[in-house]
Amino acid sequence: MTCKWTFARKVRLQGNDNLAKLLQFYLWETPVPDTSQKGKTFKEYGWSKSNYATLHARMRRCSGFPDSKAERWVESTASRVENALAKLGRLDGYDCSFEFAVHTVKDGLNKTEALFYLIRNAFAHGGFRVSGYEGKKYYVFENRQGCIVKGRAILEEQTLLDWIVIVKSGP
Repeated sequence: MTCKWTFARKVRLQGNDNLAKLLQFYLWETPVPDTSQKGKTFKEYGWSKSNYATLHARMRRCSGFPDSKAERWVESTASRVENALAKLGRLDGYDCSFEFAVHTVKDGLNKTEALFYLIRNAFAHGGFRVSGYEGKKYYVFENRQGCIVKGRAILEEQTLLDWIVIVKSGP
């Protein structure tokens, strides 16, 4: 079943401990530099240029980004985001049959920081929803600037929770 990229449905926080954990980390305690006063950056967790490859490998191992070919984790310019989404069959609608992320990279951020920035902004601006697929919870994210899509991602709840542990554990 194909779903539309809409986010008007209200979110219930009560009784949703995992959503509370995700909001706490990705929104308020985001590791993206210069984003939140409550955040601890990737660098403060011990991640630096020399070990981001290790971070990527660990993130991929517990996610639906199967390998380093980057077919499902795509950094893009704003003008090419929609083309990348169309290539994945995720421009006009989506299902949660696989995890992916297509996003721009803000000046001064690397690919990993930019992905976490997409998640943070989607939570902050209401561009997210929770969907179910084959008994699992998936988070559907979208960032827009006006009518321009700057990024979209579908990530399993367990992937997001695992990434928190990976980042906080350091290299």
